[in-house]
Amino acid sequence: MDFPTLKNAPVQEGLIDLRATFSTVPVERNFQAIAADLTAFYPEAVAIQGAEMQIQISDAGLSQQALTSYRGILLTSKDKGFVFQAQVDGFTLSRLRPYSTWDELFAETKRLWNVYEKHTKPTTVSRIAVRYINSFDLPGPIANLRDYFEAPPELPPKLPQGLSNYLVRYQVPDTETGATVILTQTMEESSNERISFVVDIDAFKLADFDAARQEWWELLSQLRAVKNQVFFASLTEKTLERFR
Repeated sequence: MDFPTLKNAPVQEGLIDLRATFSTVPVERNFQAIAADLTAFYPEAVAIQGAEMQIQISDAGLSQQALTSYRGILLTSKDKGFVFQAQVDGFTLSRLRPYSTWDELFAETKRLWNVYEKHTKPTTVSRIAVRYINSFDLPGPIANLRDYFEAPPELPPKLPQGLSNYLVRYQVPDTETGATVILTQTMEESSNERISFVVDIDAFKLADFDAARQEWWELLSQLRAVKNQVFFASLTEKTLERFR
């Protein structure tokens, strides 16, 4: 299915996420090797730490201890446009504003996956996802959200019809790909002059791919098409005209 190109696409963040499993869980030196390989393009590196609270009950009473563990590394590109999270359970690459194209995000994902795979040796990929977080402003006040959204929230008719904030979440199966799509719509801020909205679309599939064979790349492109279908079906032509 073909979709129109939006010159001013409201993408705040577009990301590709791959969850992985390992016969031997990677450790800090593996992620330091990833950072060293990518330092020319991703000079900023920050360790990712996990935290948990350990609670013990004994005759002496209740005791708590905060525990931290090394989870991976977060790398930021020179131009701040890409953020790469290499972790002990998978891989996430985000393209931040200003978003350019899917081709750029997809190509960089493949390039970084090869580096990640070389140093962490995953055995399987258990979840693949394409997620796009779109944020944009509309002029206020808005008399009818249906002017801008195909399926806005509806209040019971006996209640006052003004909304100052809302959050709706839909989970929809895609029978063609076997994927699941989570669509979240949020009104973040409102005033008489401006109202801010977020349309968050997460298209993902649970699987059991052999990491060495890398069979998921075509499916990722299909998930991107599913994401596009949901995006364009969610907004009215009046809204889309603002992004052309």
